[in-house]
Amino acid sequence: MSYTEGGVRILPKLCCRPPSIFTMSFVAFRTLETLFYYFISKMVFFKSTLEGLLTAALFISSSPVLAAKRSLQPLPLSRNDRWIVDANNNHVPFVGINWPGAGETMLPEGLGYQSIANIVQKISQTGFNAVRLTFAIEMVDDILDNGGDVTLSNTLSIALGEANGAAMLGKILSNNPQFTANTTRLQVFYVISLKNDKTLTGPTGY
Repeated sequence: MSYTEGGVRILPKLCCRPPSIFTMSFVAFRTLETLFYYFISKMVFFKSTLEGLLTAALFISSSPVLAAKRSLQPLPLSRNDRWIVDANNNHVPFVGINWPGAGETMLPEGLGYQSIANIVQKISQTGFNAVRLTFAIEMVDDILDNGGDVTLSNTLSIALGEANGAAMLGKILSNNPQFTANTTRLQVFYVISLKNDKTLTGPTGY
């Protein structure tokens, strides 16, 4: 609505009261509430999806037929164009897993709780056919700087302390009796590379 004053058209001044603190707080609360329920719904969806994927993975990995099929690919492996093939020229998909060995002890992990044979067997039975066995660059530098490797007893004591190192050494030797306190770190890696827990042969001049 407008009116004329002195020949000039006057528009009424619009009154727009700024929102109150209460209104702004309420709007902010409802916005946060909406975002909260949105993220909750996404988390529930992610959880159900992850559970489904894990169930499928466990089913596949626990299938003796699939595991046997993957483990029966005949050697030697070779290359055909961009494919890796077995002795029958069938494609070989690499399904790999990490075996960490670059921790403070600079030893492959898990030997204090399982034998090498058990760990390797479980890796194979689960369906993996490639292992990325990591190692510490510090171990290489240590060997080069000191002119030789150190024993299990020494590396565990340095990394874990005398008491904890001795306790872990006892567990490792109990699960892997082919080793001794004087076995070196490289000898442990060598035995794992052969997948052999029966004898300790290989590099001794380290």
